[in-house]
Amino acid sequence: MGIKSCYSKPFNLIKHIARYLLDLVARSSATRTPSNLIVLVKVDGIGDFVLWLESARALRQHYNGREIVLIANEIFVDLAEKIDFFDQVVEVDLNNFENDWRYRFKVIRKVFRLGAQIAIQPAYSRVFVTGDALVRATGAVERIGFDGDLTIRTPWQRNVGDRWYTRLIPSTEEQLSELERNWEFLKGLGVGKVRYSLAEIPQIAELPDSLNIDGEYFIIFPGAGNIRRMWPADSFGVVARSVAEEYVWQMVVCGTSAEGEIAQRLIGQAGLPDAYNMVGRTSLPEFVELVRGACLLISNETSAIHIAAAVGTPSVCLLGGGHFDRFMPYPEKLEGIKPVAVYEHMDCFGCNWHCIFPFQKGGPVPCVAAIQTQAVLDAVDFAVAERESLC
Repeated sequence: MGIKSCYSKPFNLIKHIARYLLDLVARSSATRTPSNLIVLVKVDGIGDFVLWLESARALRQHYNGREIVLIANEIFVDLAEKIDFFDQVVEVDLNNFENDWRYRFKVIRKVFRLGAQIAIQPAYSRVFVTGDALVRATGAVERIGFDGDLTIRTPWQRNVGDRWYTRLIPSTEEQLSELERNWEFLKGLGVGKVRYSLAEIPQIAELPDSLNIDGEYFIIFPGAGNIRRMWPADSFGVVARSVAEEYVWQMVVCGTSAEGEIAQRLIGQAGLPDAYNMVGRTSLPEFVELVRGACLLISNETSAIHIAAAVGTPSVCLLGGGHFDRFMPYPEKLEGIKPVAVYEHMDCFGCNWHCIFPFQKGGPVPCVAAIQTQAVLDAVDFAVAERESLC
């Protein structure tokens, strides 16, 4: 979900200083016309963005009548542009922003020229070289952020980055889910009534004929961004075959183009040669609509799970312990069709994916590998039954 381990190497200090000087030059060489505009900085992952959508709705209402610009991670820009909470979306390629000096220079100038009066970054786990730097680049009179944690910042980065804000909203030390953190931020910001509910993504695209599926179907999303968090493809195949036989649904496999080999292995293990292989074939808005039309989605802990919740599709999440209770499971108080989490609890849960146990290279960590196929099938039955009871 956009969270990774913190790093601190001596040579990185030189890079940070160089970035700092480059940012100064970029801002000093640009003309800034002050405006009444509000900038929201959201540059984490797709799942984080989906979880934040209800907060975005609240901010749109809170700042009614003001122009709102979203500075967004490029990976979800095509989704953000189709949601009417933002008047403008500015995309940022985070890799280039960190490593390509010319690209960073252009982005800093563009952001500074917006002339924002207020800049807000709601991320609890702030990133110094991207999110913090972009807030600073706005030159806004008010720059508001979360005091946050040190998951992906060093102490010195926190000390420097905190000075780039005019106001930091305090966070409780209590363990909270990402959704609850979002609500905590809104309350600290002074947003009035906060709706404790799942995000809702309206219909945002029409599926082309090549993506239309005749009959009822379920989706398997076997990727996870990191192989350590991925349940084995063979295990997915066993589950897929059972689901297809029990419910008489067609199987659809989705993911990025990098997961083509995994998809082929899964389809072969499932023994479903007529399965639809959509890996690498959908845009993000098209994937959202494909999930909306599905009877069920089964996935590792990825953005696909949060998308399913946001379109009302039952889902089963194969959950490891790295970020347990942060992104999944969802808070019990939420109403609606929530993802069903399947996990094998271990005392080391909450490790931020710093596994203390040995595991096979190129394979999942023990807490993910330990998930049993029967537990997943039981969760499928529960998710389907719950949908039927709510409908």
